[in-house]
Amino acid sequence: MDKLAEVFNCSAGHLSKLFKQELVNSPIHFLTEVRMERAKELLLLTDATLQEIAIGVGYVDKYHFSRNFKKHTGLSPILFRVKDRKSSTNEKESSWMRRISIVQRTTRRYISNDNDYQYIGEGDLPMYRSSKPSLTAVMLVCVALLISACQAGGNTTNNANDRSSYSAPSAVQNETSPVGNGNETAATRVFKHLYGETAIPKQPKRIVTAFHLGQLMALGVRPLGSSTYILQNPVLDTEGMEDLGVPLNLEKISSLEPDLIILVDAYVEMSGGYDVFSKIAPTIVIEPYYDPVKDIAQMGDILGKEDEAKRWIEEFEKKIAAAKQQVHDAIDVNETFTIVSFYEKSPRVYRDENMGGNILYKYLGLKPQQKVLSDLINSGQKPPYAEVSSEVVSDFVGDNLFMAVNEENKAAFESFKSTGIWSNMKAVKNNKVYTIDYDLFLQSDPIAVTKQVEILTKILIDKNE
Repeated sequence: MDKLAEVFNCSAGHLSKLFKQELVNSPIHFLTEVRMERAKELLLLTDATLQEIAIGVGYVDKYHFSRNFKKHTGLSPILFRVKDRKSSTNEKESSWMRRISIVQRTTRRYISNDNDYQYIGEGDLPMYRSSKPSLTAVMLVCVALLISACQAGGNTTNNANDRSSYSAPSAVQNETSPVGNGNETAATRVFKHLYGETAIPKQPKRIVTAFHLGQLMALGVRPLGSSTYILQNPVLDTEGMEDLGVPLNLEKISSLEPDLIILVDAYVEMSGGYDVFSKIAPTIVIEPYYDPVKDIAQMGDILGKEDEAKRWIEEFEKKIAAAKQQVHDAIDVNETFTIVSFYEKSPRVYRDENMGGNILYKYLGLKPQQKVLSDLINSGQKPPYAEVSSEVVSDFVGDNLFMAVNEENKAAFESFKSTGIWSNMKAVKNNKVYTIDYDLFLQSDPIAVTKQVEILTKILIDKNE
């Protein structure tokens, strides 16, 4: 809202009030309405997957999207699609629906991986390209996208204020990507990826990436540009990098003259398909592991920096071992831990995959609260968190509670703190509640994870001195 307010030269609060007066709904509720109506169109008029639709209407993953869709319509997206398509018997309409499908299917689909729900991005899918929407519709979408961009950008808290001074644990010097003079030896090799096999430079210098920004920078490589969301990573120094938008702007990418484009599947089809990228430069589509060691090893292979990747991994593992020892020396290792955030007014309890859960439970070897362990971590569910009601969230809270807070959920958190449920929690009574930056801990790249380890280690040691 702050950015939108700047456009209209007024305060965010005043703009929100005017918005609600004119359109009845608040900006956030208006945005939700726009997203849900767009999602209904995509469900009925295309054969896009839930993940593609979720990305297309601005949600981080299909699970988050599905929950909001069901809350809004009373039906899950799949049931909504099946019921409405079954009720339509018009063959002409069905034929038209197939023709405007937003996705050109290929024989290879990346849908079976356990991590595909975690692709991160926002934006719209390239649909109705031959139609001319009304000016009113265009204006509504523009406002919605501006609000969405404000939501995605967010404000960060003091944990991320030293972003410019923070560097990866690797000893590698950052290298720029200068324009070649045409005299370099065209040394290439064949790299196998999700869309086939592609000849890529053995040591690429001018790289564009949609997602793997932190992975590249951890090995000392500054790409020419990346997607909007990824450039908002609060621990990365992205000055001078081109914002390629979402969907990715093909003209911008072409103007950068890359010698390698690195994508994840979620960005390919929404931005025009694999072929359009491969005509600009050698393009590979790889799997994000959301694991620093695996991601660095993969990137070292791509960049021809296997030795640098090995050194980074060795230093990272030493850092983890040292942090674990420090924490275990400072606290009672039999104590239990829980990580919670708020979305709107619903608490989210996190597993051992992100938002610090991977660090507390896996790297530092601390104990999750018993119900977190049984109902979330050992449940086999895919989402990295579970939404629970405020009335039962205390059942998941252990001896220590980490609250992930940002500007978007701060009001809900502050409101919850005034309840008896909050004041009766053991962690609250014993003053063992810690606040962490939601936006920083949402990141999963190696540099961000390393920073997260430092923050959590310091919190636990300082609190127990």
